[in-house]
Amino acid sequence: MKTIMRRSCSLGLQLKIQVAFLAILLYQVKLGSSFCSRPWSSSEQVILLQQQSSTNLLASNSNNNDKERSQFAVTGNPDVAGVSTLQKQVAALRKEAENLKKQLEEEKERKRQKQMDDVDRWIEQCLYVTFRPVQRVSLAAKSSSGSSRSSNENDDNDNDEDTTTTTTTTSATAAATAAAATVELLNSVEVAAQILRDERYSHEQVSKMFDRICETSTAQSRSNCSPLLALLVDAAGTLDCVEWDENPNKRWDGRVERDLRQRLFAMDWNIHLEPKRESDRFL
Repeated sequence: MKTIMRRSCSLGLQLKIQVAFLAILLYQVKLGSSFCSRPWSSSEQVILLQQQSSTNLLASNSNNNDKERSQFAVTGNPDVAGVSTLQKQVAALRKEAENLKKQLEEEKERKRQKQMDDVDRWIEQCLYVTFRPVQRVSLAAKSSSGSSRSSNENDDNDNDEDTTTTTTTTSATAAATAAAATVELLNSVEVAAQILRDERYSHEQVSKMFDRICETSTAQSRSNCSPLLALLVDAAGTLDCVEWDENPNKRWDGRVERDLRQRLFAMDWNIHLEPKRESDRFL
């Protein structure tokens, strides 16, 4: 727009100059016929050539201005078009950034969930023992249901359908009872220490189990410690007492119980301890 205005001003000024120049020529023609009858001098011819060139220049400039006006009328303001394009690009980039951020958060959540599942599996492996004490009772219930079914078939052949329904219900109940009868008990300190030794557990893994137990239970401390956490600390202390040469678990640094009891003491007095570095565990 500014360029068009400058060009229009310059054209107007050139037109005014040409009009003044033509007025001067007409005035000279009116002064006498001698001026018109005599041949044109070289200076006059140069002036006429300049006039023709300036006229051609004005015509070409006017044509260019008309083309620019028509293009501007069709496409609109070029600055506005560029701004709208940039806004679209910015919106697309912002949407892409939001998608990447969402993917990163989902990936972090998957990694965190995987770590929690691993720690839960370590706790189950080291500290719990699982068995089914009522399995023999469930088998006896199944055998008694089978004998009652055969006796009913021999006595009343007309009630086969009712007997089959009763037998199916009894077997399903026995299976549910056997599944629900799974009992988890804590391992002994010696068994837990042996698992920590044989499965090559490290200080970091035991610390993660400690943190997980504290997260999933009530407030833990030295004076109020759950049996599960006490078992973990005692098993770590038992393995700490094993000599380095006799311990096949070379990932064990022998300072696990000390750090865990320090953390329990800090929890008892609401003291925040900074996590220790790997190089500070032997100090």
